[in-house]
Amino acid sequence: RNPCPMLLPVPTIASLLAAALALNLHYVLLGRPFLEGPLTSRPVLAAGNAAVGKLVRRTLTREGVPEPDRTETYSDGTSSGRVDIYEPEAESVSLGEPRTAIVYFHSG
Repeated sequence: RNPCPMLLPVPTIASLLAAALALNLHYVLLGRPFLEGPLTSRPVLAAGNAAVGKLVRRTLTREGVPEPDRTETYSDGTSSGRVDIYEPEAESVSLGEPRTAIVYFHSG
């Protein structure tokens, strides 16, 4: 039983602190504008990138751009991204000739 009913349990406090750190809410303590913290946090950026990616893909489809042949993930060690690859039909070029491919880099 909690001896002081006004206090939150330790696990709840720990969860709230972790969420505040994940959303960069401590930026205010560093003299930065309040919105800079949440808007530059990984969870918000990941959700924003996913939404923008879906919007771009829907717009490309509406404009007649076909679905990519494949989407690959790349990484430079500090960040990662996705790239759509559109390859021509195999029989559209002669044997030994380089094939042209179109590459679309996702936002982020």
